Amino acid sequence: MSSPAARTALLLLVSALALSGCSALRPVTEIAAPVDNSLFPTVGDADGELPEWVPEDAVQIRMKSSNSSDAAIVTYVSPTHYPADVCTASEAPPLPPKLRDSWWPQQLPAETVTCPDGWFAFASGDTVYAWTGTESTSLAR
Repeated sequence: MSSPAARTALLLLVSALALSGCSALRPVTEIAAPVDNSLFPTVGDADGELPEWVPEDAVQIRMKSSNSSDAAIVTYVSPTHYPADVCTASEAPPLPPKLRDSWWPQQLPAETVTCPDGWFAFASGDTVYAWTGTESTSLAR
């Protein structure tokens, strides 16, 4: 059985690591919070977190990204949808996203576009849904 002094020393060590921002605790925080959820009123508020092809007029932006893989889903409202010279019609239906959320559609449409850096997207009215990370999930980041 451990002594009160040993328990106190362990508690102090864990507290010191937590307060120091030690990278040794990163795997623990990824297990506790396996995804990041972000809301941005505009592209300018996203501070570079969005794919570069998202149009400047995009608003009401939601993003969910995995902390343990490259999987991410995004939705935004834009009359521009996505740049036609950058995103092109997908040759075959892409694999569905690895992430889901209450705001994500239940089914993907037959017609999607392929955008740079492994992103896929489709529009429903002026609401755009996009995803990446359909490859097998890696635990390395």
